[in-house]
Amino acid sequence: MLQVESSATLPDMAELGGARTRVHWAILREMWSGGQTWAFRDGEDLVGIAGIYPIADGVGEAWFNLAPAIGRNLPSLFRAIRLTLQTADYREIVVICTTRAGKVMARRCGFSFSERCDYGEIWTCKL
Repeated sequence: MLQVESSATLPDMAELGGARTRVHWAILREMWSGGQTWAFRDGEDLVGIAGIYPIADGVGEAWFNLAPAIGRNLPSLFRAIRLTLQTADYREIVVICTTRAGKVMARRCGFSFSERCDYGEIWTCKL
């Protein structure tokens, strides 16, 4: 069963956030300290991290890093994210999708395609 913890810990962020360089680590620490974060666990196993980072007045950028083991918990994950978005203190949340899986996840969580960008596609959720 999927468990959602708020906030994710710095070790959670390092484990799934790709903290391979000093720059990556600095970005992860900023995302952790400057925004909201969540950790997703399946029993004792960390299977995902996600967050919302404020980027403008009333606008946040969502991000997520998921382990392959999250697969068996996708319905619970989507439900938790949709409920969290409904209670967010933002009028709009954007996410940049760089993979097909990211686009599927964004759509399933209530985001809509907005536009293409240099890094992939921007999807938005108006609240």
